[in-house]
Amino acid sequence: MASTYNNTLRYRKLPEHEVFAILDSKIQYQKFLINDAMEAFEVDDEGLSEDTPVMDNQVFELIESSNRNLHLLLFMRDRLEDWNTNQIFDLITDNKYLEYSEDEITISLQPKQAVESAREIQVGAR
Repeated sequence: MASTYNNTLRYRKLPEHEVFAILDSKIQYQKFLINDAMEAFEVDDEGLSEDTPVMDNQVFELIESSNRNLHLLLFMRDRLEDWNTNQIFDLITDNKYLEYSEDEITISLQPKQAVESAREIQVGAR
């Protein structure tokens, strides 16, 4: 069913405000994850209390990955335009954007003409 839905969307132009809302929801969730992880380590005026758990690598990794995810989502939201809504929707579907670097996302969100010229420049430089 999901693949049929995604294939249908490839042929339908998605409204910018719908993709923005999805991005915004994902951004709020990443902020929640970061805040939730940080709540265990609240520091008062006297510093850490004795019952404050020591941050382990899992907490650091959660915060680091959530920050990276948040950064990429904010990056895509800032570049959301009417002409690239389907591209961004495709990236955020099943969290595919996590497989790419910021540079790769930047290239994929450029108009086709710009991507083709960048490839020609890269080929010519070899």
